[in-house]
Amino acid sequence: MTHVFISYSRKDSDFVNRLEIDLHQRGIITWRDVHSIPGGAKWFRRIKQGLESSYAMIYVDTPDAETSDWVEKEFLFSVALNLPIIPIKYDACFISLATINLNPILCDTVNYSVGINKIIAELKSLPQTPIVAGAIAPPEPPRTAEPVEENALTLDYRQEALDYLQWLLVKTQADLRDALYVNLQAVPERALTPTRVSPLNFGLDVDFDMGFKRLDLERIRGEDFDKNGDDVPDARVPLGEMSRVILLGEPGAGKTTTLLQLAVDTARIAETNPDAKLPVFVPLREYDGSEPFPEFVQKHLYNLQDVYADLTHAGRLLFLLDALNEMPRQAADGRDLVAEVRDFLRDKQDWVVSCRVRDYQEELQTLGKIGKIRLKPLDPPRIYEVIQRRFREQFAPAGYATVEDGEQLWRAIAGGENLLKAWETFVACGRTDAFWGKNWPHDVKPADAEYVWDTLGYRDWGRMQRDKRRMLPLCRNPYMVKMVTDLYAIDKSLPNNRGALFKKFVDKLLERDRQLAERVGAAWLDEALIRAGLAQIAYAMGRETEIGRDKAEALLQEHFPDVDGALLLRLAQGASLLDVGEHVRFTHQLLQEYFASEVLGALVDAGTDPHTLWKPENWWEPNGREETLIILAGVRGDPEGVARWIAPAHPELGVQVLTDSGVAVDLANL
Repeated sequence: MTHVFISYSRKDSDFVNRLEIDLHQRGIITWRDVHSIPGGAKWFRRIKQGLESSYAMIYVDTPDAETSDWVEKEFLFSVALNLPIIPIKYDACFISLATINLNPILCDTVNYSVGINKIIAELKSLPQTPIVAGAIAPPEPPRTAEPVEENALTLDYRQEALDYLQWLLVKTQADLRDALYVNLQAVPERALTPTRVSPLNFGLDVDFDMGFKRLDLERIRGEDFDKNGDDVPDARVPLGEMSRVILLGEPGAGKTTTLLQLAVDTARIAETNPDAKLPVFVPLREYDGSEPFPEFVQKHLYNLQDVYADLTHAGRLLFLLDALNEMPRQAADGRDLVAEVRDFLRDKQDWVVSCRVRDYQEELQTLGKIGKIRLKPLDPPRIYEVIQRRFREQFAPAGYATVEDGEQLWRAIAGGENLLKAWETFVACGRTDAFWGKNWPHDVKPADAEYVWDTLGYRDWGRMQRDKRRMLPLCRNPYMVKMVTDLYAIDKSLPNNRGALFKKFVDKLLERDRQLAERVGAAWLDEALIRAGLAQIAYAMGRETEIGRDKAEALLQEHFPDVDGALLLRLAQGASLLDVGEHVRFTHQLLQEYFASEVLGALVDAGTDPHTLWKPENWWEPNGREETLIILAGVRGDPEGVARWIAPAHPELGVQVLTDSGVAVDLANL
């Protein structure tokens, strides 16, 4: 007879024991790990068989279940099987995002009898047939381990490999959703369908079959990272030519998304090709050195852990190591964790590691011949595509916004009706690098045009240049365009100046990471301290865009002697605010100017004479503080006050503050 699968945390066993007894008394047959898996059985395979031979799952929804890795796998695999899920809970105050749309049945002390009746009624209404036709849960046959052949898995291991790939696809696609939907409140959300996407989540898309053309790639030849590389149409192409690959990208460029998509795609290939390598996705950010790195990697093979050594020796694994820049550098006992990763990779032939250029140069360059693939910034057509796709396929179906809102956002960031035509002209003339510059090159025009201003889109390009917020260039970063679309979906507008925009971004990022740190018990600093430290670093940079790390740490020590400067830099890096290596730089120059405005604002409040910054003898010459002052006026929403401060020293800049801050000023009555 068929059964109901009970998914639960062992910490909730007392409640589950009572529940199961009551179900048995009402004629409901159950499958539960403690008595449905015979001794010595392959735990992983038996759970899979138990789910496939069920007609429904009872999910005991508790905080312990939500943090259980095995319960998560059972839940995700049930979703993949379209197995009916009946969530129940005995804590009325607990809210789980995984089941919030499934209307959990309350079975606390007060409502237990009513809850049991509801469970029985739901189960009786379902077809009593296994979710997988013909599925049974046979006893585990006795087996003896055999070595893996050099070029192919044995038939015995092949079935286990298929089981592993099924689980990997479920888990990896869930991780991919997590990468695309980063909740601003730092609460994990399993967005199982597009309609569950909240406007408070960052997200690029939910179409996991789009392939790797979502984010453009280029192959870097040699070690010159300032030059453009060769376009790569698909992330699998370099894997066919090179066995050891570095996936490079700046913060927010989409490294994790691309690596997860690579894991999904290679897993699908391995399902039908027994000679293909098995992908192993390893999130480096989770490695804390509590165990040797090879053991940490081995755990990510799930049911193949006991044959990890054989598979490695036979060259059957493709290691996908994500986010080297996000992993701790030292273990609690002082071990160099990056060195352990580097030593692990040294004798492996097939791997991809995602990191930033600086991480590669400082920590992985000694590994020898390595292929380098870099994620390219988004171009205008791609920015437009992402915006329209999000509103058309995510926000509009979910009722958060309309398709027309996407078009309005494109205009709000100075996209313009014919801007894409201007881009096409730059592409045709081979001058895409100049599109983001300050001047339209004289040689960029159609062959039949006499003057550049005759080019379709020239005026829209000019409007983009005159946008003081520089919103469109900001959206070249996938992370930033996701943030902009989310903010617009929520408010149907954007902050009217860069200062207010970045304040909102920074508030969300720091709050998100603070809650994440609290959840995992990681070190954290007060947000005000992080802001103050970053402000000092940004102001000290002046017109430069980076300073040495030692200088940055000395600066923090000078202004905040009781604060761990290295921790502050690491937290800012984790929040995608800083890029930290031998040098420190902000992930976006506008972020630098935004943070510098806090120090400049303190000088304004202290009544500092502006002539100390803009000297009377050459007051008209830029000193690198001009944009910072304009941003300050926007952050404060007080361009008049800032203009009054600067006017005696720089009247022209005072006018710019009034006209360019993005805050409306009644100039006629000023």
